[in-house]
Amino acid sequence: MRVFYCLLSLGLTSLIAGCAQRLDEFETRLTDLDERSKILESKSGLPIGSDRELLESRKLADVRTQVTAIKNDHTLLQGKVESIEFENKSLSERVARLEQELDRLDKKAQAAVVASPTEDKGSSPDAAYEIALEAHQKGDFSKSRDLFLKFVKENPQHPLADNAVYWIGESYMTEKSYRNALVRFQDLVEKFPNSDKRCDAMSRQVDAFQALGMDEEAKSYGDLRTKECRKN
Repeated sequence: MRVFYCLLSLGLTSLIAGCAQRLDEFETRLTDLDERSKILESKSGLPIGSDRELLESRKLADVRTQVTAIKNDHTLLQGKVESIEFENKSLSERVARLEQELDRLDKKAQAAVVASPTEDKGSSPDAAYEIALEAHQKGDFSKSRDLFLKFVKENPQHPLADNAVYWIGESYMTEKSYRNALVRFQDLVEKFPNSDKRCDAMSRQVDAFQALGMDEEAKSYGDLRTKECRKN
């Protein structure tokens, strides 16, 4: 883009130079005709009515006509040159603005490259967990489950892995998919025996059994929960 505008600017500069050369040629011709006009006028003192006087008078009129035409052309050409010079100046200013904009965009692009390590932090395990939790809080349970499952698969030893499993179970409870909830809460109980969420998961299992009308299982799990979580 810069090359294009530079070439265009050079083209206008060449055009201005060409116009200036034509103006010089017009001025030379104008000077020559002025001299010829003066010579003819100096000869206008010939006897009135002579053929030579008539001839010279016609030549003088012709020269004056040419001088007037050339002066008009000179004025027109001068106006075109001034117009081109103005356009060239405007183009130069526009090129300068575009170069400033390109420099700004270059700096912005470089800043983005420098900031990329920070953006990589957005893909960290903690950030992935927060994104999944946000989806759950917004009620997008299908999305949150997929994200939590991916989180647990990729980070099975992460301190928040048990929480992720718990929220999967909670999402099923909210959707009243109690059997799926029982499975997920049992995963937490078995795979994370030291989890702070273990007793909460067992309580939710009791709730799920009751919702399914499985009162005996609910009582059994309730007693187990009371026994194992007494200290909690």
